[in-house]
Amino acid sequence: MTRTKVDELHLGKVRQVLRLTDEETMRLPFPSAAFDLVVAIGVIEHLAPRGRSRYVDEYYRVLAPAGTSRSSTPRTRLSAGDALVGLPGIQWLPARLAFGYARLLRPRFRGATFEDFDRHGAWRNASLRECLPRRGARRSST
Repeated sequence: MTRTKVDELHLGKVRQVLRLTDEETMRLPFPSAAFDLVVAIGVIEHLAPRGRSRYVDEYYRVLAPAGTSRSSTPRTRLSAGDALVGLPGIQWLPARLAFGYARLLRPRFRGATFEDFDRHGAWRNASLRECLPRRGARRSST
């Protein structure tokens, strides 16, 4: 899809489009401080909460010290509802209660198990803190 958009929008300055595995995105194939701009649009809220910091730290590792990082999520914890389940306030509920809420009001979750629903916890939206590097995150080559 990205390659198609590059062609459709005549983005001649785009030199490379990579398709990376989940594991590869935690070890980006670029040197530290390689980019002046890092953009993550609609990504962080779909990552498992337990691993989000590893991805975000990696985004900041490849960002130059004077560079700019932009993250955009369709919704945040302050939004009325989450993007994946689409129910107001679900992101503030404990996991089991959120699962019951989703099963009650969203037919697609009625056949799901709790483990499927909460597999990675990605039904929870990302907080601002989760979009920033961990304190002391390494910016040097790893």
